[in-house]
Amino acid sequence: MTNNLDNDFLTFNLPGKLRKISALLLNGSTKIYSGIFNNIEQRSYDLLSLILKNGPQSIKNISFSLNITHPAAVQIVNKLIKKKLVIKYDLPEDKRVTIIKITDKGIDVVNKLSLTVSKIDQLYQDLINEVDPKFIVTLNMIEEKLKSKSLVDRYKEKQKDEQIKKVKIVRYIPDYKSDFKRLNTEWLEKYFEVEKEDKKALDDPESYYIKNGGEIFFAILENEVCGTCAIKRISRNIYELSKMAVSESHQGKQIGKKLALTAIGYAYEKGAQQIVLETSPKLTAAINLYKKLGFEILSELERTNYKRALFKMELKLK
Repeated sequence: MTNNLDNDFLTFNLPGKLRKISALLLNGSTKIYSGIFNNIEQRSYDLLSLILKNGPQSIKNISFSLNITHPAAVQIVNKLIKKKLVIKYDLPEDKRVTIIKITDKGIDVVNKLSLTVSKIDQLYQDLINEVDPKFIVTLNMIEEKLKSKSLVDRYKEKQKDEQIKKVKIVRYIPDYKSDFKRLNTEWLEKYFEVEKEDKKALDDPESYYIKNGGEIFFAILENEVCGTCAIKRISRNIYELSKMAVSESHQGKQIGKKLALTAIGYAYEKGAQQIVLETSPKLTAAINLYKKLGFEILSELERTNYKRALFKMELKLK
């Protein structure tokens, strides 16, 4: 039979679980504080301690330091003002900024509660030791991980991973010849123009790539040909990555990355020691992808068979 704890674990609502634990701890500490000073809360003590340690604070600083919302900070301050534990005044140089200062009575409250706070901290530590002495270390690690990569970024990465798994990469067949030309023509017309050298490859891809030991790959997503790239054999040890194009409606799904990796893998299996490519300085996203895959800039702008300005990049495989 499954108990409530098991159900909570299975749903794994981490924020909800942490809120429940936080509420239990806050309610417990508030009852202890209230036994000493009527209606004093954990957050009230935290705010008073902050001001006593760092001096008068603005509402904005209080909100940031205690990691609470601005309205919550105002609410706590107003309660403390009624108890005459703090006072507020406007900043002389900027009347829009309200400053909160602790009173002598507030200082007395902090001093009298300090021993109690130490005892509560020890209760927290005892509780942690009962469960897992490394729990705080784990929480700190989670916090640092979220600072370095937010939950939103992690979600986006997971989505991309799921999307790329759905993409199927296939090798050239004559039925896809028109897709090779269509995708590359769309891409070229968007950024440059279709030149004479482009037409050689697009009109007869079999002769330009495959008969010389190269290959053309296609990305298929939901039965639609949405991307392509080619790998050309230049010599026994050198191959060239070219004619990579992804339909505009499918960009941002890492299709280009999966195509490039497939082409690189093909060249490696054929014994390639080096893969080169030509790209344009204006294609920032493509250049970033190539760099992530290990390509390095081989030369600055140079003369090529194309009118458009290009430079070479290189990936050493051996």
